[in-house]
Amino acid sequence: MVNSNTQQKQIEQAIAQLKRAIERDERTQNIEGKAERLHQLAILKANQGEVDDAIALYKRCQQAYQEIDDREGIATVLYQMAVLKTNQGKTPEAIALFEESLRLAGGIDDKETQAVVLHSLAMVKASQGQVEDAIVLCNQSISLKEQLGDLPGKATTLHQMGILQANQGKIEAAIDLFEQSLQLKEAVKDLPGKAETLHCLAVIYHQIGQIQSSINLYLESLAIKEIINDLEGQAATLHQLGELYSQCGSVEEAISYYEKSLQLKDETKDIESKATTMGMLGQLLANQGNYKLAIPYLQETLTIFEQIKSPHVETVKEVLAEIQGRNHR
Repeated sequence: MVNSNTQQKQIEQAIAQLKRAIERDERTQNIEGKAERLHQLAILKANQGEVDDAIALYKRCQQAYQEIDDREGIATVLYQMAVLKTNQGKTPEAIALFEESLRLAGGIDDKETQAVVLHSLAMVKASQGQVEDAIVLCNQSISLKEQLGDLPGKATTLHQMGILQANQGKIEAAIDLFEQSLQLKEAVKDLPGKAETLHCLAVIYHQIGQIQSSINLYLESLAIKEIINDLEGQAATLHQLGELYSQCGSVEEAISYYEKSLQLKDETKDIESKATTMGMLGQLLANQGNYKLAIPYLQETLTIFEQIKSPHVETVKEVLAEIQGRNHR
């Protein structure tokens, strides 16, 4: 198994090789080769988290593609820059780049790029509160993915549309979209995607009060996450099961699920989520009169929330004070 130091060294060597090749391409005026290698270098830099360097390289790559009139290449690079701008929170710039990429891809009938751009643009629009526009874009993306026979891509967009409809309170529409997505993910054997969609369906059934259906879906999602060794996903689903059993009054089961979730969160180093689970577990234990275990959990929750400046600090303080008061009676 390659360790992180070896992997980093290999990446640095690849970057050095690409830079030498680009210099050679510039000397020999190999514009096509230069564009290709600038593109590869930009991707490596983006994956390294060096976003500004990556964007600068993408711009050089765009210029090279323009010199050889490679409009498909330009559309792809514009899309990749838009994704980086989105991650930087520069939404207006990202939207402009997505739209230009979409225009170029449409002009050369590049359906694959159009489908990807439409999906990403929809997510940005949704984050800006333009949900109806986002749904229209998602439907356009799905239509193209159907023409391309891109079942995994269609499943992903259906899933995202399900989330959008659920957030709009359109529960029946959301369930239908999630179930369509689930069928496709089963067909293409996308286990991580299937687990994610099952989890989302479980959340919806919980919201509408169909508790047993929700539990069954969570358990199905959990089983898949165990198969694919998704520790973070398992921890999240175990937490939700703890919450469900707590609401049903099945306290022992709830405590067991919270404890299992906590064990996995220790491994994933997700401190905020860990603090939330400890807080829920602490309250349950306190309600059973087990203050010896409950109070340390709540104290650690408070410490983490104070460190990360959580908006829930005062709530935890109040709960902890009330439980400590009960303990001293």
